[in-house]
Amino acid sequence: MLLTDARAIRAIAHEARQQVINILYAEQQALTATQLAQRTALSPSAMSYHLRALEKWGVVVRDAAAEGDGRNRPWRAAGKVLEIKAGHGAGDAAAADALFESMLDDHRLRIRHLRNLPQDEQEGYTSMGVSTYWLTSDEIAELRHTLDELLRSYRDRRLARGEGRRRVAVTYSVLPAPES
Repeated sequence: MLLTDARAIRAIAHEARQQVINILYAEQQALTATQLAQRTALSPSAMSYHLRALEKWGVVVRDAAAEGDGRNRPWRAAGKVLEIKAGHGAGDAAAADALFESMLDDHRLRIRHLRNLPQDEQEGYTSMGVSTYWLTSDEIAELRHTLDELLRSYRDRRLARGEGRRRVAVTYSVLPAPES
């Protein structure tokens, strides 16, 4: 699923909607507004509102395989991956900034959660790492492709819950660094 419309990007730049997207895209299973509300500390009616907003932009869909109405209607991700690509206009930049701020807030919450885990459960996680390289355009494209392929290789595994598996979020950026 690819989002390019600035209005759609701005619509998903909301904490509750980001939570819904994270859950439905990661778990790839149908959940009702009530089930999602319980996992996000929202009321079922507020969750229904956010789901309809996400449906408007094609980010989530009603699960056709199940019957239900209102809070009992199951919803699912509209795809396996949600990709956002903003244009270059002023509205696009504002929408991308709003989404970026929402993503940073989510990242901050995850870092705080990591810090609050018992010491032995913190092993193996990194709150953030930054590396700077000098790369050609072709090398930048290769890096992005390699990272995307690596993460794609885990896609089927992310659904398998089991002994020793923990739910993790992976965030990475390939951005130009200001020259100094």
